[in-house]
Amino acid sequence: MPNTVFNLASKPYTILAYAAILCILAAISFGGFTELPFDTHDREIALDYPHLSEDPAFFFAQDKASTSGRILDELVMWGAYATWGDNPKYFHLLSISCHVLASLVLALACTKLGCNREWSLIAGLLFLLNVAHIQAVYYISALEYPLTILFVAAGIYHYGAHSQSPSRYRLTAFYALAAASLLGHIAALMLWPFCLCWSICAGRGWRKTLRELVPLLVLFVPVVLLVIETTPTRASTWETADSLSNEEVLPLLGHILQTLLWFTGRLITNAHWLLLAPHTKPIWEKVIGGLAILGSLILIWQWRPVAAWAVWTGLFLIPFLFIPGHILQDMPIGPSRYLYFASAGTSVLLAWAAQHFGRWLVGSQPKFGHLLYCVLLGILLGYNCWTLRKTEALATYMSGRYYIASNDLEMGSALLQRAMDHAPEIINTRDAYGRLGMFYLKNPKHFADFIGPALEIYPDDTTLNLFSVVYNTIEIKERRVYEGRLRSLCDYDTTYAQDIGSSYYNLGIGLFDAGRIDQAIYAYQR
Repeated sequence: MPNTVFNLASKPYTILAYAAILCILAAISFGGFTELPFDTHDREIALDYPHLSEDPAFFFAQDKASTSGRILDELVMWGAYATWGDNPKYFHLLSISCHVLASLVLALACTKLGCNREWSLIAGLLFLLNVAHIQAVYYISALEYPLTILFVAAGIYHYGAHSQSPSRYRLTAFYALAAASLLGHIAALMLWPFCLCWSICAGRGWRKTLRELVPLLVLFVPVVLLVIETTPTRASTWETADSLSNEEVLPLLGHILQTLLWFTGRLITNAHWLLLAPHTKPIWEKVIGGLAILGSLILIWQWRPVAAWAVWTGLFLIPFLFIPGHILQDMPIGPSRYLYFASAGTSVLLAWAAQHFGRWLVGSQPKFGHLLYCVLLGILLGYNCWTLRKTEALATYMSGRYYIASNDLEMGSALLQRAMDHAPEIINTRDAYGRLGMFYLKNPKHFADFIGPALEIYPDDTTLNLFSVVYNTIEIKERRVYEGRLRSLCDYDTTYAQDIGSSYYNLGIGLFDAGRIDQAIYAYQR
């Protein structure tokens, strides 16, 4: 049986055609993202980069709005801002373009690391259309992830080319790109053990491998020191480090294991489909994660060439397993962007599995196997594009939360409503209803139409019931009963007092605007 289903020519036109396919699929899948507004931290663009244009030394200031400490990302964003200002459309186009380019370079890198051309090109397609890491594509402030993978993939391309035909130029390019990737994200440190593993798996021997990779390890030291020096103390990196220093060993190991199972499961459950809403964390997902880890260990134990990509997946999850639990729990769309690096490995593994399936199909159906394989791949890619279009609801939902938190209630509520209209099954609609209810209290007539259907869906939701009770107290006949319910809520949990106060404030605004002055005064007094 041949090693591939189709014997793709190693010609420039093959890569050009493939790049065109990537661009077409990206336009279909991510086209809607270009119309998204800013999200959390995206506004830092307009806060920092005007200062940078006036004073480049501000780049190293500790009081910048941006706290990422990712030098490569900030330099690219600075250049982008200097080109087109703070227009979110062009920043979204930049993120999508980097993701497309990273997918292309990853496919080319795979061809240098022993994957046949068909396997490599499928891997690039699957990485491009991966659902699990979608936040890294639409979230402007996550540009560091596509940028880092782009440099990592370019680095291993040169390392693989050097292994085939030793070249000082290739090795130097590998070192330079690897160091640059570390300026994108500290997780790029995992490139070193991956290259070590791949080289040994490829039978290149320990002596030759270490002779090539030890200089890179030495080069990494000053780069890491530079990253540490330029990372503001307010960055999440330091928060994670402080959290680890206060953790006891056994609870920390338990947290790492739970996170590993969850992350690995999510790489499967939301790979090219949405088997569950991203904000949920069912137990069975961790079971799938455990089975996936077991399968990866079997591949590694057999020491086949594909084993290096199982190692890649595990290695690039490690930096994110130490994120404090309180951060992971407050993630409205799951760990998404933290899976970006690891999803490159699972994409190569899934492409390998798809090619093996195609070879079996052609072997069992000689007449129609090739056609059937193409049809099935087409269905997968088409379904994948449709699924990615649904994820626009996730991006819109997150933007809506940001604008409401920024006190732009009009914009925020419109975005949340758009997300609920687009794909309510994949967002946290309970949370969205709660945020919309607070806004709709400013429009009492609209609120009356809103609260009934909302309570039909979530009859036991405390926040929605609180809004309903607050609204009903404006009627004098019902006032005493509903005021009693509010007192009971406050006696049960004093934190509800703030929500009640905010609800009455918004309701007062709405009643005043509607000319219901006496009721507005009552609401303000309450």
